[in-house]
Amino acid sequence: MKYNYDFNVKVVAVIASHRRGMVLQDTINCLKPQVDEIVLVGSSSWCEKSNPCDQEKSIATENCLVYVDHKNSPLGQKWQAGLNEARNFLPEAVLICGSDDFIAPTWVADAMHILSDYRKDHRYDILGMGMWNVYNAPTKQMVQCNYKYRNDPIGAGRIIRKSVLDACNWQIFPTTGGIGCDKYSFDVMKPHCKGRIGKSFNRVLCVKGNWPCMDTWEQILNADSLDITPIDAMETAQYLKLNYPNIDFGKYAA
Repeated sequence: MKYNYDFNVKVVAVIASHRRGMVLQDTINCLKPQVDEIVLVGSSSWCEKSNPCDQEKSIATENCLVYVDHKNSPLGQKWQAGLNEARNFLPEAVLICGSDDFIAPTWVADAMHILSDYRKDHRYDILGMGMWNVYNAPTKQMVQCNYKYRNDPIGAGRIIRKSVLDACNWQIFPTTGGIGCDKYSFDVMKPHCKGRIGKSFNRVLCVKGNWPCMDTWEQILNADSLDITPIDAMETAQYLKLNYPNIDFGKYAA
């Protein structure tokens, strides 16, 4: 058991990764003490021979994770392949996490305490982030982000109750390109939520470094859809040390 409450609930995390071997191990280290299983979806066999990317598969083997090999695009199909594999574990909840996102040490325990409350007026079906931090390792800068126009807990770290996934037949991601996976999946699930949809704050750190990113540091800073609050250097250092004391962020600066 990775958390303390009255009954055994299995939580499975799904991570999708592509050419992020440099940061992936730390992402796994943040999650592994908190969940029962991790499904890692990589693209090892789909990369060009001249530019191999087999780190995901070897990292999965080293960490005794379930590995799913899937082409990287469309990304929705890749996420769905991971979710399909997670379903085989018969979990009571699934956590979605990017491969450069660090989940705070107590997030899963705190979330599952909330999700395990079945009282009618207290039931939650989805818990996620209403606010998160982004750290740019090359410049050692951090900002706090939240959405201007959506009040939904989308993005890394969201935890979804099995009953919602069952109602969607576990098919929540887009099968074609050009569609935002987070927004699409939330819009699919929302009509099937009988309980509340909740948000936490600053429990996920997205790290930007010398690896492929869906949104670069510059795109984050200039995104019209986000409210951005810069965090000063002292507070940034304290936050990283408090929440991720075993991670050497300096190695990402190059």
